[in-house]
Amino acid sequence: MAMVKRSVQNAFCQSDKLRRPKGPLWAEPCEGLHLLRGALISIEVPVYGLDDAPGAWRETVVRFLSDHGFTPNVIEPCWWVRFGKDGTNDRKQIRNLFQEHFHFGKWDNDEAEYAGRMIRVKEDRILVDQEKYLREQLRPIALVKGKRADKDSPLTEEEFQAFCAAIYKINWVAKESRPEMSGLASIMASNLKQATVEDAPIVNKNINHLSNTASRPLTVLKMSPKDLSFVVISDVGGVGAKHDRLDELNLPTDSRACLRRSATRSKLRRKVFSFFGGGVMLQVITEVDWLQIMVRGATRHDVDLRQWRNSLSGHMLCDLRARSDQCLVTDAKSLYDALLKEHPQGKQDRRSSVELAIIVKDLQETRSTLRWVPHHNMIVNALTKADPLRASGATEHYLRTGWLSVVDVAAELSAGQGT
Repeated sequence: MAMVKRSVQNAFCQSDKLRRPKGPLWAEPCEGLHLLRGALISIEVPVYGLDDAPGAWRETVVRFLSDHGFTPNVIEPCWWVRFGKDGTNDRKQIRNLFQEHFHFGKWDNDEAEYAGRMIRVKEDRILVDQEKYLREQLRPIALVKGKRADKDSPLTEEEFQAFCAAIYKINWVAKESRPEMSGLASIMASNLKQATVEDAPIVNKNINHLSNTASRPLTVLKMSPKDLSFVVISDVGGVGAKHDRLDELNLPTDSRACLRRSATRSKLRRKVFSFFGGGVMLQVITEVDWLQIMVRGATRHDVDLRQWRNSLSGHMLCDLRARSDQCLVTDAKSLYDALLKEHPQGKQDRRSSVELAIIVKDLQETRSTLRWVPHHNMIVNALTKADPLRASGATEHYLRTGWLSVVDVAAELSAGQGT
């Protein structure tokens, strides 16, 4: 795999000419044009500062890509792909094609900084880190001296502004390169109005952790699309009494976490009385369908959105005794046992029965496997914690090594008995 990054010079002015419905725009020329005094020029191309410039530039790029055989991904509209004949690599031809039409600056090959991220492409992996941003932009929250003893006291205006800035910076880092911080960012952001002195040291501790491990990259290992497997892992857990939230009826809402591509924490606002954990698994099943469509469209170019499940059927069919193309993982033993029955019933909670029935049907249709892991091996456990550094450590180990091992439940149980 190869990566090339290059910025288009003066992009808006390279757009196609505009035909404005109300007629052309006129402007006084700058001194560099050396025109007569009182002369006017017609602005026929988009220029920086005009409202129609971004849209015109996009139309120019889309038209150029479409005219030269590129097609957009059905899920990601900014991801355009051109498939070479018989799998041939058209990299050189494409580069020449772009150079003939647009004016570029310096080319960056296999290593470039883009939108605050350093991306490095190796032979067997892609590394993404935000070391520069973490070291230069992320700073601990300064508290008034002696204030830490009163944990329940509110933050001052200055402290609150610093707290908000830190949370939103961590949220961006969690989305791009450090998914283990998703839980911290989500929980703290949802409780900004109730933030107290107790929250600041938790955020500061994780900021120091990010600074000390700033060079740690997010690793994307090289895989063949033919051998690719989708593993979705769901974890359910409360966030603790300090960060529990009440709804309009003064009842606690339910907070749950799920893994989405890298890792993203999401919440379901619903009171539950009998709980299997099926709601969050329904979410991750939807996410893996989304991933299946995106990857299939990019690698096979044969997804029909009107019959997308049929488009994926060939990708999902497999021998269940071997490694599956799609696998769901949970640490909720009651949920795992209920799904294995294939006809789950819950007389006390009909909603859970419906959720489980939908999950069973989806697992059968997609020929997916189901695995259970003990709590201490749950790699998304950190996403359910306001302080991810107090999690089991499975998330940290997984992100540091880049390897995931999921074994049969019998092996997990026998290993637990051995210890």
